[in-house]
Amino acid sequence: ENSEIIQPSTSEKYYNLGVLITFGEGVFHSTRTVTIVPKFVLSSHLHFGLKVQHGTSESSVVESITPEATMTFHFLSDTKNSLFRFSKEASEDEVDSDESNEWSPDKQPTGWTPYVDPRKVGVAYVRLGSISNFIKVKVELSGSSYVVSLYELEDSFPPFLLGNYTSFDFKFTQSTSDKEPVGNWETLLAGSTLPYTWDADIQ
Repeated sequence: ENSEIIQPSTSEKYYNLGVLITFGEGVFHSTRTVTIVPKFVLSSHLHFGLKVQHGTSESSVVESITPEATMTFHFLSDTKNSLFRFSKEASEDEVDSDESNEWSPDKQPTGWTPYVDPRKVGVAYVRLGSISNFIKVKVELSGSSYVVSLYELEDSFPPFLLGNYTSFDFKFTQSTSDKEPVGNWETLLAGSTLPYTWDADIQ
């Protein structure tokens, strides 16, 4: 049996916990073992750090995960809106060159990825702002924990490849189901190909 509890420690702070109930073995075959674990685990296999934003509201919590690190992940301020997104952590050189010396998502060259649903098991690809800078997001259910693993994507295996085999340059942008433009206009040069993925929220 796989279930979830969300235990408030205060009126504004929550911990997301998973509960796994299993039967024992041998003489304990009729004994139930109750195991409590973190509901969400974030595992980075990247060589750079990330900022992680909880939820989609302006007051959402932002925290850091270092390269090649694993951390438990709790939606501390908005458990009903359990989505998150990433932005590349500023390097020391980038921080030193910033006159205010304060971090802000708007100052990052890569910007934020689309929002990701940590309960949606499977594989997705998101862009870190740059037109061909991708990370692979893999969500697995391990016991009663959702494990979200982040990987760098090899250039030779993009999720999509756009090809322009004409003699004209094209400008394009993404759109929603209502045909509303999403994001900035981008250019696909004549006779070129472009690694690509869609920036719609991965939910």
